[in-house]
Amino acid sequence: MDALQILDLSKRFDGVQALSPLSLSLPDNAHLVVLGPSGSGKSTLLRLLAGFEFPDNGSVRLDGLDITRVPPERRRCGWVTSQPGLLPQLDLASQIELPLRIAGIPTAERRARVQFLTDSLGLSHRLSHRPEQLSSGETVRTALARALVLNPRWLLLDEPFAQLDPPRRTEIRRLLLELRKRSPLLIIEVSHHPFEALAGTTHLALLHEGQLNQFGPRDMVMEHPASPRVAQFLASLPLWWSPAEQAVERGWIPGPMRPPESGWLVMRLERARWSSTPPRGPALGPVHVLDPIPAGTHRLLDCRFPDGRIFSVPQSQQEPVPAPGTPGWVSLDPEAVLAFAHMDLPDPTSNPPR
Repeated sequence: MDALQILDLSKRFDGVQALSPLSLSLPDNAHLVVLGPSGSGKSTLLRLLAGFEFPDNGSVRLDGLDITRVPPERRRCGWVTSQPGLLPQLDLASQIELPLRIAGIPTAERRARVQFLTDSLGLSHRLSHRPEQLSSGETVRTALARALVLNPRWLLLDEPFAQLDPPRRTEIRRLLLELRKRSPLLIIEVSHHPFEALAGTTHLALLHEGQLNQFGPRDMVMEHPASPRVAQFLASLPLWWSPAEQAVERGWIPGPMRPPESGWLVMRLERARWSSTPPRGPALGPVHVLDPIPAGTHRLLDCRFPDGRIFSVPQSQQEPVPAPGTPGWVSLDPEAVLAFAHMDLPDPTSNPPR
């Protein structure tokens, strides 16, 4: 049996459906990241799991026990939000120790747990510091330690890393992975950063307007998005897409691939490369370079496509920088080309060319 089972969970607020009936299950030691735009129902789901709200329908089972109506303090749950809520009068050690004092844990054990967590989270040199003396990363780690000090069965994270810079977010995600390796901790996290949230993640769920668009193991969701909307949200670059019957005239070169007769073609441009010569495989083109943009180990080329729209395309830094106006082609990996029967987004081909 999976550690967590959610069955037909739903919630309305003032007549508005905040969360449509949602079902999913997670194995022990999983780390689920719930993704979606603002207002998609992510925080509502987390509050239902924590017990801060009760559902209109459905149930939540943890380790085989129904906890749907169990109050928060009895759910063995750690909770961290974007507002750490540290008490200004307490130093770091006292912040973390406070839940243990309330629970009546003996002094020696309290100190041992605080020492273990502050060592694990790189905070042991800050034990006597108050919140105003801590960096933003140290503040988040302190809130995380406070949530973990009672050895929770599961940890709920409502975008606690949103205010941190990308290197700090990556560092804390590595710490979470280490914590899961040490104990059977189940983690459910809400995030607005799809790619940064992938480190150490085992499962992904994507919500839109309260509905579950897709759920599954991380790699499966990334490689096989269930809809154009999911593909768009997970893409690091905007997608190029077209009605299948118009794709060739809009610039798609199928290569050995047989074009579908209906539906929509979606191209994941982060899996493409700009080429100065026509490639043998599937491609888009010809495209004309507008502006080369440095981007780490690769360069992004803003290009005008045959249909008039402008997209960014990766190019290796080892290749010569093409001058503005240079014609070229967008070479596509087979995995970059997706076909869908229906479009669940506004028709992007109706946008006027720039």
